[in-house]
Amino acid sequence: MFSQNIYLKTRLEQDRNKGAVIYDGTPDEIMLESVTSFDPDFAQYMPCQILSLSHYRFSNGFCMQTQNVGMYDLIYLYSGALTVQLPLGEYSARACDFLMLNTDIRYTLRQCGNEKLDILIIRNYGFSCSSYYHLLMGKGFHPLSTHNDTVFETLLDRLIFYFSYPSNANNMLIVDAMNRIYTQLYIHDAGLQPSDNKYCHPEWF
Repeated sequence: MFSQNIYLKTRLEQDRNKGAVIYDGTPDEIMLESVTSFDPDFAQYMPCQILSLSHYRFSNGFCMQTQNVGMYDLIYLYSGALTVQLPLGEYSARACDFLMLNTDIRYTLRQCGNEKLDILIIRNYGFSCSSYYHLLMGKGFHPLSTHNDTVFETLLDRLIFYFSYPSNANNMLIVDAMNRIYTQLYIHDAGLQPSDNKYCHPEWF
């Protein structure tokens, strides 16, 4: 058990250096560009670890490619449009879409259209995001449309706030926010509708 803890902490320290997002083009604004700060003794038990949060605005020229870092990129488009090139095809994403990408699978993201791109990139890994990746993308890649549901931007605002003030308590809140985002994405993607009944059971229940 002791040797396993040493391995996990060493891996976390190595992965911390892989968090930075590399892109082509010059952003008009860098709203946020931050790599995580964490206590490795605490972080090794976390089911989901965010390595970095990056929020950019581009007039044109944004391009991002696979970096083979063994993680997952969860990307949200506040506005603008992208083309996603994967080995099995090309896809389009627009405002209010999420993209969930495995960095071990070759991909290229390119800005398209005339609208400015406002993009949030969350680089994360761990058991939780790996499981949700297989749940959401197991039948093939596709953009995840939120249908302009404001719950997602509220959760993202919380996530950014917690990430901006690192502590073990906020790291737990980050995991909670990420799980809520992934759960809501699954519900939307499956076409399941939530309910306002007092027990909060979804309608399909």
